[in-house]
Amino acid sequence: MKEVLLRHAINNVILVGDIFDHNLEYKIKENEEYIIGSLRIKTREFIDPFFTYVKVYSEQKETFEILKNFIDKEYITIKDCKDNIKNITTKVKILLSLDELLYKEKDTGKVKVFKTYRFRNIMVDDFITENYKAKFDIEIFVHSVTKEKIRDQITGRAIIRGWIPIHNGITPIKVVAGITVNDEGNEFDFGEEIINNVKKGMTINVWGDLTENHVKSIEFIILGAEIQEDEYKEFNMELIKQALNIRKAKIKEIKINSKTKVDNVIKDIIEKIEDLKTMPYKEYLQSNHWKAMRKRQLKLANYKCGLCNSKDNLNVHHKTYENRGDEKDEDLIVLCQECHAKFHGKFVEECNNIKAGEQIIPIVTKGLIKTKLFISDINQYLEENILDAKINEYILKNNITSIINIQTNFNVNNMYSALLIYNT
Repeated sequence: MKEVLLRHAINNVILVGDIFDHNLEYKIKENEEYIIGSLRIKTREFIDPFFTYVKVYSEQKETFEILKNFIDKEYITIKDCKDNIKNITTKVKILLSLDELLYKEKDTGKVKVFKTYRFRNIMVDDFITENYKAKFDIEIFVHSVTKEKIRDQITGRAIIRGWIPIHNGITPIKVVAGITVNDEGNEFDFGEEIINNVKKGMTINVWGDLTENHVKSIEFIILGAEIQEDEYKEFNMELIKQALNIRKAKIKEIKINSKTKVDNVIKDIIEKIEDLKTMPYKEYLQSNHWKAMRKRQLKLANYKCGLCNSKDNLNVHHKTYENRGDEKDEDLIVLCQECHAKFHGKFVEECNNIKAGEQIIPIVTKGLIKTKLFISDINQYLEENILDAKINEYILKNNITSIINIQTNFNVNNMYSALLIYNT
């Protein structure tokens, strides 16, 4: 007897807009070419650019070539246009699917659900006729239908909560319906229609707009719906229950076994970024990620210092280390050796020679640090936690009462960082 499987739902998210920026990389592994990274897409509906992860192999020829053109700057992003107002951004249409990643936090051991969108396809402007938009068209197995309340006040909108069968399981979804306009241009209460006609256990196809609410969460606003009454289109309740049990077992397995593998590109990227953030800084500078990022920044800067236009002895300098491993273009600046020294003063030269924590006090008291430092520049050179006792002793001895205020106001982690600022 043939096994009956839970069919995949209609699961389409369509974005039309401009690429705001990207963090795409071209890779070759075991003779396979692929592009991996992320895109941010600016559409009219979103205040902030819409974010999606990407992994595309060369077999997807057209999509692969389009993404490669963004890497090679054949296609222009919004960020690219900031330096050249004559450039025209490349309008894109992107097809995504709703997805989720279950992963275990290293610190807490809790299993988290990371709601995301699976990248499927991209088209460029020559083939796009639609206006900028963010739309969805999905099928839901309904779990509940309720009237929306905010602070115990009924808003007049209806909420459908349910499940979407996806490529590797099942994922929760919430969609909203309120006042909308019909084909004749007249307003009607679609939320009330949903409350009166949609029930638990139904299969419903809904479509509409993706918008951003007042707390910057993405909302799925229903503009149309069709209840699936054909038995071949309805989701089987028993198969839904099986899928939910499998999901529950997967969460339990991840809790027990931190090495559980989730076949999802997002997990790979999250772990990669975390490794890059936590590895010793000297190792980080030898990583393929940093070498590629450095090459990109030099190319963007036209191989010139960002301050004096010198082309000699160029360095790529971090303005901030907050996004280390996932740097944005604005986090970095190309500087010649002389201008780079102005950023760091003699701090780099001196700290590179420190081998014992006790040596830090003489260095600070010499007043060698003359220029304003970025707080995160400090963290890359020393293991700070072993120094606090010496620093506290120095503070008390020299009656530096303002050091606590410096630590608080600059949001630095310890007394050592605060003391460096005090001496700046």
